[in-house]
Amino acid sequence: MAQTRLERLYELSHLTDGWHDGEGLAIGPKAMESAAALLALNPAFVDKARIYPGLEGSVLFEFDEDGTDVTIEMHADGSIAFHSVALFTAEERTATFESLDALLAELGPARHLAL
Repeated sequence: MAQTRLERLYELSHLTDGWHDGEGLAIGPKAMESAAALLALNPAFVDKARIYPGLEGSVLFEFDEDGTDVTIEMHADGSIAFHSVALFTAEERTATFESLDALLAELGPARHLAL
């Protein structure tokens, strides 16, 4: 299963500008680098994540973790947007980080949620 996610990321790396009906930028190198690093951190995460291209040259990860929907978007400029919603309590968390390292530092002991 892990290979499937890595293949998906490789597939996205070949998108060119205009990939979505004339819109959509190619995935930026910083976004691709952060996405690959996130996949390398934990094989279990690779099995959970759904991976999509973003119109602004980003890579979007979506997954469910113990009743919480989590979205992590690696932007072309290297920043990362994190959003989670607990399905049973509707508690939300949204934050933007300058890098993957900053995201992981913020999650600290709770980093299993994102991984």
